[in-house]
Amino acid sequence: MSRKHLLAATLLAAPFALPATLSAQPISGLYVGVGAGANFMQQEQARLSLNILPPTVLYGRSSFDTGVAAVGSVGWGFGNGVRVELEGNYRNNSASSGQVFGAVSGREQKAGVMVNALFDLDVGSPYIYPYIGVGAGYAWVNRNVNGGALLPGISVSDSEGGFAYQAIAACRSRFRG
Repeated sequence: MSRKHLLAATLLAAPFALPATLSAQPISGLYVGVGAGANFMQQEQARLSLNILPPTVLYGRSSFDTGVAAVGSVGWGFGNGVRVELEGNYRNNSASSGQVFGAVSGREQKAGVMVNALFDLDVGSPYIYPYIGVGAGYAWVNRNVNGGALLPGISVSDSEGGFAYQAIAACRSRFRG
């Protein structure tokens, strides 16, 4: 058998072997979860329209410091590794710098409500259980940013909300006494 055939046979057999190694770690009934961690934001594109003669539009990017994230959830486990839950989340990041606008200050806060579908995986550890899932819901964003050296006295305050979605890959722990 050539290497190519061996590789093809392994790939074809993998879906049948995977359920044996990654079986569900069941949670049955009602559960409550909490979590906290760090929130990392990408740079954001900003557009500022100035109503002066002539009207001017400036484009720039804002960077944010690492912030905090908090999550709380209430859910139901079906005993077969599948869970559904209602999640509330909050994230807060401080503005650290901006291109074109100069140094900026302020913060961006996000809050949301999500409905998640999750699947727990048993990887053989008695203490750590990874899980995967998806969620959909609604999120609100509140921005308060003050202009830097190039735009002193300029302050931007904006709030908006809309449809939100997430892919989830995480671990839960279980400590037994």
